[in-house]
Amino acid sequence: MTTTKILLVDDINISIEMGKIALSSSGAKVLTACNGCEALEIVKKEMPDIVLCDVYMPEMNGDELCKTIKEDPSLKNIPVILFSSYSDDKDTRAKYFRSGCDDVLVKPYQRQELINTIRKYVNISTREHKRKLVDIEADCHIIEVDHNAIKKMVPGKVVDMSIGGMMLESEKSFPLDTYIELTVFINGDGSGIPVKGKVVWSDKQKMGIQFLFIPTHIKNFLVEAA
Repeated sequence: MTTTKILLVDDINISIEMGKIALSSSGAKVLTACNGCEALEIVKKEMPDIVLCDVYMPEMNGDELCKTIKEDPSLKNIPVILFSSYSDDKDTRAKYFRSGCDDVLVKPYQRQELINTIRKYVNISTREHKRKLVDIEADCHIIEVDHNAIKKMVPGKVVDMSIGGMMLESEKSFPLDTYIELTVFINGDGSGIPVKGKVVWSDKQKMGIQFLFIPTHIKNFLVEAA
């Protein structure tokens, strides 16, 4: 069975990492590029099944990349999804479709929204990360970084965890799409493991946190807890 190849294009590293995590359980091979020129070379060489591309990038914008792909007879059948932003108005998004893109996804997006959009054009798995209930105390502190770089410490407790993220109970919850840093105490010796994440689900005093980067200690902990 041929593995689906997805090309993810963005000049912001954290966006690339979030996209890779969102697609980590899809069964697809994820290729990456940091600008349109690099992406075009990869498209010609690898012939990905679909291209996911941010609009605003140096050297070649996403809509320019899309137009170039769609004007090439050997590449034109590759679906292209462009990532827009909330600041783009309807006329701007209409321009993206005129470049030939197959779909426009507004950032920030939710993981399932991304998966559903991709599945319109290619087959990918929908299997979820297997979650583990945390049966030991796993206290943490949440550090919310706001636009003024002011950090707020909030105590919390991890109640379950997977390779993709964790469920957190805390004194307060933060809004969706808030980027946070956590110190998770899973070693039992008082030493904390730093974790960076994004709030993808929030309800009163509970939050779903998607990992941006997965520390080795977290991976090892999940293996030992299995």
